[in-house]
Amino acid sequence: MRGSVNRQCWCTDPETKRAYRLGQCPKWADPGHGKWYARYDLPLEAGERCQDRLGPFDTRRQAQAAVSAAIARTRIGLVPQVPRQSVAEHVQGWVESNKARWTVSTYKDYETIWRRFIEPALGKVRLSELTREHLNRLYAAMGSTDTCALDTYARKLRRRLQEARGKTAGEAWQPSSPGRIHKVNATIKSALTQACKAGLLIHNPARYATLPRVPYRRALVWTPERAESWRRTGEKPSTVMSWTEEQAGRFLDLSQETDERDHCLFHLAITRGPRAQEMLNLKWRDLSLEGTGMVTIHGTKTPRSQRTISLGTKNVALLRHWRRTQRSECEKPGKQWTESDYVFADKNGTKMTRYQLWEKLGELAREAGLPPIRVHDLRHCAASFSLSAGTDMKVISRMLGHRNYHFTADTYVHVMPKQDEAAAEAVTRVIPRRAA
Repeated sequence: MRGSVNRQCWCTDPETKRAYRLGQCPKWADPGHGKWYARYDLPLEAGERCQDRLGPFDTRRQAQAAVSAAIARTRIGLVPQVPRQSVAEHVQGWVESNKARWTVSTYKDYETIWRRFIEPALGKVRLSELTREHLNRLYAAMGSTDTCALDTYARKLRRRLQEARGKTAGEAWQPSSPGRIHKVNATIKSALTQACKAGLLIHNPARYATLPRVPYRRALVWTPERAESWRRTGEKPSTVMSWTEEQAGRFLDLSQETDERDHCLFHLAITRGPRAQEMLNLKWRDLSLEGTGMVTIHGTKTPRSQRTISLGTKNVALLRHWRRTQRSECEKPGKQWTESDYVFADKNGTKMTRYQLWEKLGELAREAGLPPIRVHDLRHCAASFSLSAGTDMKVISRMLGHRNYHFTADTYVHVMPKQDEAAAEAVTRVIPRRAA
């Protein structure tokens, strides 16, 4: 197995405008002029000779050390077997190979990350040459609002990202959120982990990338004071907000008067806390409406999120009545009904979308005079109300489909105002005081 090093420069002849031949540059006598590159043989592919190229290096010694290390890795089987594959090509192959086992929304999310960030930024970077600096500059270009703070390479990356978004260089740059940057890095790290397992890499650079801090989104309850401030200024105290028991009751009362389908859906969301897509994917065969009822939820996150939980007598009664109503709707003469078996289908029998759910939630909240919350915040309501009812934390965690109850306590469960008031009064009572 052989390796070689050579020095190159790209100076041009001012008369012919062509690059000098090797060694003919007037500056060639300067040992520091140009860059050093190395080549070495790889294992034969289909009987044909294959070489890999390393560099550039500032000195001959650096190039020789690099090629010696590469030859040593080749001999013990740690060299990439597809040396000319780019990072973007590998990530694309990883995404497509996992398409069959992912949900449609998961695949679309990963494909969008590849198309908008990885392909334009790392499409020319070879998999075997990727370093943490490539990733650090990509994340700096994604998240920075100050172009002057970026180096030349990061500015080029920003232009490529802008073009991938279909925008011109003159349009305003919209930086990515820290959460989005973490998602991009997680995608790259997962794809490179597969490359390490396949023997294409000896380490995963994404593990050592410098990532921005994701601000903690503190979940808050819509107290009367916060609701009044929102009506006056239009600003939400936090991205994640939860209704009180009284506010949730007003919302359910209005939904019951408005549409039976909506009332059944939102009552299930507020009392049992399934994710939005989990509710929309529910089919009648997943339900058992005997006694307190059972529902098998096919998780949208991981296999661990699949679970079977009780519905409760109130949800059972609502679902039974809704099933009768839905059957009578589809049997109406001249009705164009799509037989889909979805529990919360629209008026034509087709599956409801997340946008329709979000739109209906906002419309009913406005009619009830309530401050706004997101569809996902209904899970926060369910967790908080369950805690107020004295439910054990492990039971709440299992209801929500979480891996452990510590995550449930840290993320979803908020202290309701009434609980806080009771705690304050209890502390006062246990302190002995001298009679006045």
